[in-house]
Amino acid sequence: MSNATLKTLFTESATQDAPSPTAGRIRAEDSLSKIESLLAAPDVRLTLGTMDRRETSTLVVRVGGDLVHAKRAKGCLLEPQTGDTVLVARSSSSLGEDACFVLSVLVGHSADSESVVAVDGDLTLRSTTGRVAIVGNEGVSVTSGGEIAVNAPTLIARTMTATVFADTLSFIGRTVDAHVDRVKVLGQSLETAIDRVSSRVKYSFRIIDEIERVKAKELHVNVEATLNMHGKNTLLTAEKLVKLDGEQITIG
Repeated sequence: MSNATLKTLFTESATQDAPSPTAGRIRAEDSLSKIESLLAAPDVRLTLGTMDRRETSTLVVRVGGDLVHAKRAKGCLLEPQTGDTVLVARSSSSLGEDACFVLSVLVGHSADSESVVAVDGDLTLRSTTGRVAIVGNEGVSVTSGGEIAVNAPTLIARTMTATVFADTLSFIGRTVDAHVDRVKVLGQSLETAIDRVSSRVKYSFRIIDEIERVKAKELHVNVEATLNMHGKNTLLTAEKLVKLDGEQITIG
């Protein structure tokens, strides 16, 4: 085979194997298009739906004639109830992964329906520069399965009637100041351990059905007018001395 023939065959083979400039450009454009589709933000569509039911942690929402499974967005603080009109966000990506979220509750299923603010995990209400107020025209109820703690430099409670039901009530403090018109205490047992008791009253009445015992190191009773002690049986004993002193003493 001559050199000219070999040269011709090599040229034809190279021409067949080499890709054309147009084909290479098309393949490059297709690859770039795929990369852009992967990096592009998903297509999000907002629509209205009606809350149908709840399945564990998934919300079933009726959108048009379809029932879609949606997740409750973290910013949707108001818990959706059956029959509520909700705002739904539906997104789709180039990978075929669809996502559906309930963003907000727009209209309740009835005018007097209960509104419930519910979140997963801990919840903190904080005002960085102002006050936080919880107002209920018909009442405010606080319920907890655990501890309720109030931490503040000052605690003020204003009410016409206060009722406390507690199995055990403990108070630890330095000073108690109370200004009341009437105090009534009913109980089975009262025990006090105090270093010093000082009281000043205008009238004092005590009725003891059984026994009263006083044990003291010294007992002093000072009466300005009359001291009247009466009993069916009166016993006065002393180990050393019994002294009666008065301008007039009558026995019998």
